[in-house]
Amino acid sequence: MFDSRYIGLTGGIASGKSSVSHFFSELDIPIIDADYIAKKITEPKQVGYQAIQTHFGDDFFNFDGMLDRPKLKKAIFSDPKKRQLLESLLHPLINKEMFQQAQKLKQSPYILFDIPLLIENIKKYSFQHIIVVDIKPEEQKKRLLLRDNMNQKIANQIIQTQVPQTQRLKYATCLIDNNGSLEKLSQQVFNLHQQLLDDFSNSHRH
Repeated sequence: MFDSRYIGLTGGIASGKSSVSHFFSELDIPIIDADYIAKKITEPKQVGYQAIQTHFGDDFFNFDGMLDRPKLKKAIFSDPKKRQLLESLLHPLINKEMFQQAQKLKQSPYILFDIPLLIENIKKYSFQHIIVVDIKPEEQKKRLLLRDNMNQKIANQIIQTQVPQTQRLKYATCLIDNNGSLEKLSQQVFNLHQQLLDDFSNSHRH
């Protein structure tokens, strides 16, 4: 589903996408966050939760009925078949919810879709622009280990399941370099925002 106001935002895990989203939202740009939607639809009684229960059984649920997210994460990153099954269950539900949310946003100059696995599923999307957050691999790994307090082995597995950054960069129409400070990141987002506003106002004039 294509709308010229739709813009994709992606980057590897721990690349700083959340910080970039935060700076865009401070500029009053609506963010549709695929990860947030994934969490909502896998809460008890929601469609994603029921799909996981049906296909994965009770092993991945705690005594209180909540989804055991760390256990599921560990399982899918060490077993490609489980990961593919989970993605086939959740991605259509996430996409449907994302576009329903976007259709309600009539006033915004553009809408940002924060999608971690955007390039892995590029055929399912059609965006006017794709913003890729770029980070050096060693910096990415360092941030991932610090942020999620996970061991090196799982961090490596997660990074390996994602497409290489070179692949993401092929699809980028806009690039944000997150190897520096938060201040520099904020400035880049502001500059890109101005550029996008100019692009949209020019295209509407023609």
